[in-house]
Amino acid sequence: MRDAPPPPLTPALLPLEARVRRSPLRRERETGFFIEDLVPSLLGDEATDVTARARRFVSPEVVSGVKEIRQAFHDGGRVKHVCLERALKPRFAQQVGDALEQARFRRHHHAPYRIEISPLDALRESALSRFCRWMATGDAARFHGWLAGWPDDGARLVSKQVQVARARRGDEFPLHVDTNEEGVACVYNFTRGFGADDGGHLYFPHRGRTELELAPQFNTLILFRPRNAPHGVSKVTAARGKTRFTVTAFFCVA
Repeated sequence: MRDAPPPPLTPALLPLEARVRRSPLRRERETGFFIEDLVPSLLGDEATDVTARARRFVSPEVVSGVKEIRQAFHDGGRVKHVCLERALKPRFAQQVGDALEQARFRRHHHAPYRIEISPLDALRESALSRFCRWMATGDAARFHGWLAGWPDDGARLVSKQVQVARARRGDEFPLHVDTNEEGVACVYNFTRGFGADDGGHLYFPHRGRTELELAPQFNTLILFRPRNAPHGVSKVTAARGKTRFTVTAFFCVA
């Protein structure tokens, strides 16, 4: 009799309060941010704070929890990953979510991808458009690489793509590989009111089983290494009127 397959891995979900409580020994400057926030600039003769612009959007606890976040990412298993709750400042996350409800979407140009996208150049001025503009910059690429501690050789990342997407009842994103380039992918989720049985789960299969599965949850962020990491989004089975919203970005080695 064959042994039962092992259960899916538990996502590396880090409650922010727990991260803060577990960090009594960290060295901080008076501003409350790590010394390692300062990294050599491309000029080599000054330092640049990689968190400066990010702090307009990102929760302070995410910045202060960088050591734990990096550790979780590197310990994330075959697909390096970490998932964070309350990733953005709460008020800002609500504003982005509200703007997503008002944004105009169209079907993805690749027919098998049964989702809808909102072109960045068609977004109205809002918290969503401001966030997406930042995500398309080298500054956002540096911040997310810094947050994950990846690539581990310190290679410079650039922003390759930012996508605003929604999925409604019957939609799904089939199994695919985003890129074979080295780098970091991030998915900010702005889905409200989904339950465990509403579908829209981000999943990573491996050798005939689901290795990692993440249900959509508002104001969460998953950072993962996309290289050679097939994944998909399961069919949305939620009632009509419920929508899965995400902002996804890919940061690759320059």
